[in-house]
Amino acid sequence: MLTGSTRPRSRGTGPAQAQTRTRRRAASPPSVLVRAGLLLALSACAHGPRTKTLRTPEHITYSVSGDLDRWDVELCFGDARPAALVGSESAAERLLHPRDAASGLPLELTGGDAPRIDLDNLTGPCLTYGVDLSGAGDGWRQDLRRIGDDLLVDNELWLWHPPKVASTPRITVDFSFPGARVSSPWPREGDARFVIPLVGLRWRSYTAVGELEIDTLEVAGAELEVVVMGGERELSKGGIRRWMKSTGEAVASLYGAFPVPHLQVLIIPTQGYGSPVIFGLVERGGPAILLLIDRDAEDDEFIGEWVSIHELLHLGMPFIQRRDAWLPEGFVTYYTEVVRARTGLRSEESAWRALLSGFDRGARDVRGDRSLGDASRSMHDLHAYSWVYWGGAAIALLSDVALRQGSDGSIALDDGLRHLWRCCATSPRRWTADDILEELDRWRGQAWIIPLSRRLLATDGFDDLPRLYRKLGVYMVHGELTLDGTAALTHLRSAIFAPTSTASHQ
Repeated sequence: MLTGSTRPRSRGTGPAQAQTRTRRRAASPPSVLVRAGLLLALSACAHGPRTKTLRTPEHITYSVSGDLDRWDVELCFGDARPAALVGSESAAERLLHPRDAASGLPLELTGGDAPRIDLDNLTGPCLTYGVDLSGAGDGWRQDLRRIGDDLLVDNELWLWHPPKVASTPRITVDFSFPGARVSSPWPREGDARFVIPLVGLRWRSYTAVGELEIDTLEVAGAELEVVVMGGERELSKGGIRRWMKSTGEAVASLYGAFPVPHLQVLIIPTQGYGSPVIFGLVERGGPAILLLIDRDAEDDEFIGEWVSIHELLHLGMPFIQRRDAWLPEGFVTYYTEVVRARTGLRSEESAWRALLSGFDRGARDVRGDRSLGDASRSMHDLHAYSWVYWGGAAIALLSDVALRQGSDGSIALDDGLRHLWRCCATSPRRWTADDILEELDRWRGQAWIIPLSRRLLATDGFDDLPRLYRKLGVYMVHGELTLDGTAALTHLRSAIFAPTSTASHQ
């Protein structure tokens, strides 16, 4: 078990910054405030002694130990030494005494928007530094949280790294916390060694340490490491396994397989608010999903819930920039309802009720004469989440029907998303919506989604829906749903929700 430290809590040499850094992350449900982004390309030219050759390192090892209040890090370079290390403003605030491991001499920290530790005075292959983790309370923080005797740490708080590394580096971390268990989203080599991928240096991820409840299971061909942190709960271990299996199979029904080979699932029980899953987010610095659950919710309440499915669907899409939230959030919102119906977690009628209700909420969220494109660019400032999510979902539905209709039912938007998963989901870049639309048009061999999307983005996004409802035979009158079997596009409406299996897409 990790215990608190009795050592003095020096804050080190980093400047205290009250503001929170903008960070990159995959888009999540509207309640999610967490966004992620490590600064990688900010390195001024630094010149070491002539006898040193400063090259791009290919082998980097971290050794991390400590307790609930402080972690101590030794960082060693196996081949080349960079001129500097970069980190986030949050990391600089918590940095303690960076030193040359061989001489014990201090290393200089430069603060500001692009914090860096200069390595001009590094005489050997290693340096050491501390990380002040004091102040981790039970309230939610986006970078640090204490949950009972467990600790959840944003890896950027300790992961100082070169601004540039080799294209295929070997980066490992060894955690040493006697009596505690450790979970990180990266590939394991033994109990406490992990191999850090390049995306681990760019995007957010979490390490959990403490008396963790860890279970490993296989779902749709992927390995899930499920970690429950602190707190009493009604949800049983068997209930978690059934929940993850139904969620994973629903997601795999769209992509043809689970979107990543390994996934860290962090589950935190807390006070409930009427839903089994209160909050969810997905991270890409190593595939991971974090779920806050109602501690009083029982096993059966989790089967078919939407939050975990919504978040995991994001992992099959490229990482799209924040201002273009209409595309990833809209398409995932649409398919959250579709895959739940396809896999029997709800009926087609329930799915249509959810879609029509969502489109109605989105339309009621429209602001004056602004367009959907404007709303997406300013979604967080406007708090226009319903408009952007459901406006994007309307574009997904219209695109899906257009593809099916134009191909006599042989091609669907599903096929386009599977193409994006195969070609681009693991790309380390941030994509724009235009990049994605161009890729889909190239895949199709003709312009179809670019003109449709641009036309709808210039409006509030919902104008085409009433006409589409009539063609599909979908009516909502006085709160009652009717599906007309004689409508012109009934066959396409049925095909959208037709049951699928992962095997049919292999």
